Amino acid sequence: MLFFLEQSGNWTKAVYLYQPYFYLLCADRVIKEIVFYLNKQYEQTIASVEIVRKEDLNLVNHLSGKTQTYIKLSFKN
Repeated sequence: MLFFLEQSGNWTKAVYLYQPYFYLLCADRVIKEIVFYLNKQYEQTIASVEIVRKEDLNLVNHLSGKTQTYIKLSFKN
């Protein structure tokens, strides 16, 4: 919930719906098993599980456009 104070002194509030998320990096050979396990074990708290390709800025040659496979976990708020 966000609160705003107008110049006239009136208060306004707004609700901002957001699903927090983070990325998991794991070996390509076990991604499907991990996704299956997470969906099964945490189905009440996880809103979605996606497999995405992203550039890994920690790689030595990250400017070459090399990507890695991540699991994006979005949670219910």
